[in-house]
Amino acid sequence: MAAQTVLVTKLTGQAWMRGPDGNLTVLHEGMRIPADAEIVTASGSTVQLQADGQPPLIVGENQDVHLTADLIQPPTVEEAAVASPANAQIDQIIAAINAGQDPFDELDPTAATLSGGSEGGSTFVRLSSIIEAVSPLALEYGRSAPVTTVLPLFSGVGALADNTDQVTPPQPVTSIPQASADSGVIFEDAVSALQGNVLANDKLGEGVLAEHRVVLVGADQGLYGKITLNSDGSYSYQLDSSLNAVQALGVGETLVETFTYTLVDKDGASSTATLTVTIVGTNDDPVLTGKADGALAEDGVSVVTGKLNVADVDITDTHSWSVSNEGKGQYGSFSVDQNGEWTYVLNNDDPKVQALAEGQKVTDTITVTVDDGHGGTATQAITVTITGTNDLPVAPNYQHTTPEDQPVSGKVTGTDPDGDTLTYTVDKQPEHGKLEFNPTTGEYTYTPNENYNGPDQFTVIVDDGHGGKTTSVIEIGVTPVNDAPLVPNYEHTTPEEQPVSGKVVGTDVDGDNLTYTVNKQPENGTLVFNPTTGEYTYTPNENYNGPDQFTVIVDDGKGGKATSTINIGVTPVLDVPTITVSDAGDVNEGSSATFNISLQNTVDLDKDATVTLKLDGQIETADHGAPTVTIGGQTVQVTANADGTYSFTLPAGTTGGIVVTVPTNDDVVFEGREQMTLTATLTGETSSGTLPSGISDSGNAVIVDTESTDPGNPNPGADVPTLDVSDPGNVHEGTDAKFDITLGKAVDAETTITFKLGGDIEGDDIGTPVVTIGGATVTLVNNGNGTYSFQVPAGTTGGIVVTVPTTDDAVFEGSEKLTLEATLSGKTASGVDLPAGITDTGNAAIVDTQGPGADVPTLDVSDPGNVNEGSDAVFNVTLGKAVDANTTLTFKLGGEIEANDIGTVKVTIGGNPVTVTANADGTFSITVPAGTT
Repeated sequence: MAAQTVLVTKLTGQAWMRGPDGNLTVLHEGMRIPADAEIVTASGSTVQLQADGQPPLIVGENQDVHLTADLIQPPTVEEAAVASPANAQIDQIIAAINAGQDPFDELDPTAATLSGGSEGGSTFVRLSSIIEAVSPLALEYGRSAPVTTVLPLFSGVGALADNTDQVTPPQPVTSIPQASADSGVIFEDAVSALQGNVLANDKLGEGVLAEHRVVLVGADQGLYGKITLNSDGSYSYQLDSSLNAVQALGVGETLVETFTYTLVDKDGASSTATLTVTIVGTNDDPVLTGKADGALAEDGVSVVTGKLNVADVDITDTHSWSVSNEGKGQYGSFSVDQNGEWTYVLNNDDPKVQALAEGQKVTDTITVTVDDGHGGTATQAITVTITGTNDLPVAPNYQHTTPEDQPVSGKVTGTDPDGDTLTYTVDKQPEHGKLEFNPTTGEYTYTPNENYNGPDQFTVIVDDGHGGKTTSVIEIGVTPVNDAPLVPNYEHTTPEEQPVSGKVVGTDVDGDNLTYTVNKQPENGTLVFNPTTGEYTYTPNENYNGPDQFTVIVDDGKGGKATSTINIGVTPVLDVPTITVSDAGDVNEGSSATFNISLQNTVDLDKDATVTLKLDGQIETADHGAPTVTIGGQTVQVTANADGTYSFTLPAGTTGGIVVTVPTNDDVVFEGREQMTLTATLTGETSSGTLPSGISDSGNAVIVDTESTDPGNPNPGADVPTLDVSDPGNVHEGTDAKFDITLGKAVDAETTITFKLGGDIEGDDIGTPVVTIGGATVTLVNNGNGTYSFQVPAGTTGGIVVTVPTTDDAVFEGSEKLTLEATLSGKTASGVDLPAGITDTGNAAIVDTQGPGADVPTLDVSDPGNVNEGSDAVFNVTLGKAVDANTTLTFKLGGEIEANDIGTVKVTIGGNPVTVTANADGTFSITVPAGTT
């Protein structure tokens, strides 16, 4: 009876059992599996199976073997043909095979073939139906019809071992080939191809092995790899491990693809079978990507997070996450969840963190590991940068006590957790004392204000130089002593004979009641004094001027006294004069402006004084000459000062008759109306003292450069400009018309010329004008109303050219008038508008009758040729050039004809009939519309 199960007695590496659904079950030693199971082994792996009462069966590496009854329980041979071998010999052969050796190479022939019993001779033994890299055994029996079993033997990846001869089984006299299904196993990412021979389990037909051939049916490119099938049955299957489907296989997962081949014998008989390749998944390491760094600042936000993403081509893998060192960092702690979300928490309470200096950077690193559960892992170092921030320095407060008027010293001492160098700055000064302070060491000396007692305070800022500051408060207690009163001195000034009042006010830091006593009376006046309040009134003696003084003693009643000195300055009285300057009114340019100066209240003007003259307003230096001065009709010397002013000496006692004459210059530049101001200032000394500042007055004049509106008072210096536009004359069509514009007088500011083109022209007769001034092109503005404007620089009188291009068309226009009307406008530098009406017009004629642009038309009449009597004679008339207006065409019919030879004449233009006029002289006339050719 055939065995139902087999036992896995030994397992090296990995092996699986394929179920009916194609899924693989991992094999373990001691496991029982069905006797018809399909066994799959990995590279470098072997599995040993044992059926009850049967020898062991060993399946080598990289095999896909379907167990059969012949393999598990081989046919029983006749006892006469089989002698039981010795157990020791069996053990030797199995040991050699397990060691990867060939028994035929390593053992003596008798041991390799197993000797028989006492009857002598050698026989064989079937050793475990071994599927291994050894030479196949041809088993012969002592009978006429030998039974032969040939096992397909494969190398580590399914190929025949090197230098191994294929044993050809004896064939019956007549047979046909019988191909059997083959299978092989290859693993994901295998470097070597799967090799084997499909003939290993096939039955040959007629002929020896060499007379058979194997043919692949269909394409050699499969779904997951490529098969190379040779005619001798050997094959090589190269797996394409780069395919996503292959890489996506999990451990033990499989893909299957099948190739079909045909076995053909020497007579052409054939049989078809399949080669099934099973691809077994191996583990692929996962790959980590994502955010692997972070940054935090000391004492700031303490948490930073990120996410790592795992990629695994083995899509069925389940991943677990972990961190090294139990998540303990140098400065904080790390954690990661099962989604790859990592978190770092900075421990701001750690002294190492608090010791970080401003801007100092340290890093905390930990390793995150992801495990796919099949031995594949990936790691990623997470690095967090921690930046130190500044920690505030620490400084205590201080208290001191000192007697009134006695200094006290001390030192502010700060500490800093970052070890920064500290500086000390007084933030708030004491209110009742003086402080001497050393900003480097923090040492200080406090001296109370004189006679002060009570509390005082100052503050010091301790700075670490990195933005960290703290404040130390130093409190001072000043204890009282007996203090004398305090009283200031006083100064007064009063004019002659004018009394002055005041009050002596003493203070006492002790709050004592004070009394006041005159100690010394004034020598040059009288004093009225109140001893209780300290109020006083001093009156100078009549006509006295000069210094005076008296003193007052302030007494606190407790022995404390102080003296106040009151100084009086009695000043002489001065009558300050005034000065007046008249207005000169309008002055024609080239004439002189006359200003009259007079003085008032000159009673104390008993010494020569100085009058300074200043000319300003809208004028420039070139607009006037140097002023002259007469006093009482006599010319006096005038000095020109470096600052542009003029001055002369005013004799003592002078009150009037002072005339200042300012000549104006007649230039050729139009300036309109310019204001001119004359300011006169009086300075000097008198017997009563120095004249005060500010004794001045101004008179105004206007320099007139415009035409006079008073016929009785013409203005010969007027410089109102005129405008002149030249006449370019005849201009051939297609050439430029150039208009020269000149100004009769220059203007002292930028002005505008606006011009308009007119005459007989039409829009397409001319192009855009161009303006040059002094040969340089200037900006021309199209005003949109048919005019153009451009700016004329100040001082310009000529060199202004307006160039107007004309258009050479193909229409006869004769002579067309072209005009350029220009107008000058604007303001002078003083803001006076130019008079209206500064305009002129230039004339040109665009000539179309001669020259290169001439368009005088020609007339051409065609010849109709022979015309049959009774038919029409058609004459075509053309003009060489069009005319820009309606014209008249007159024609006469002549030749040998008589009046009754022709009928009524008809004319068409452009296919349309026109009116034909029969003239009295026998001619005919028609009107030709403008533009007709």
